[in-house]
Amino acid sequence: MSKRKIVTGLFVIFLSGILFGSAITGLYIRHKIRVKVNALISGDSQVATELVMHRLCHSLSLSADQERAIRPLVQRAVTRVRILRAKLRPQFERVFLEALEEIKRHLNNEQKERLDTLARRIRKGLSFPKETRRGLSKKAKRQGK
Repeated sequence: MSKRKIVTGLFVIFLSGILFGSAITGLYIRHKIRVKVNALISGDSQVATELVMHRLCHSLSLSADQERAIRPLVQRAVTRVRILRAKLRPQFERVFLEALEEIKRHLNNEQKERLDTLARRIRKGLSFPKETRRGLSKKAKRQGK
């Protein structure tokens, strides 16, 4: 075998290793992000606290003593934000769904279908209760909106 074939073969193996490694790393990172986002959406306060603490420690170069003092404050704040979000969620859902109905009045049929698809994705991410999704839409139609 010539030297050129050996070098070419090694180069192809090296290149395929880089491509495979990059693809696996990309999938792993996407998976890790998805897990954290799902945990945040589901209301996992520990994940939210860890994300905030990581950011604070990294950005502010906190000492171990500072981290120990700040962590309970962050945990308390995360809990308070969760409570506030739970209280405001029904209002947010109502505003979101009413806006969709108003927007639809200005769209053609194809655009309405695409908006419905987009809204389904958003609702899935926000996990609105089914009765809220359907109920407001029917109510808006009855009112002539």
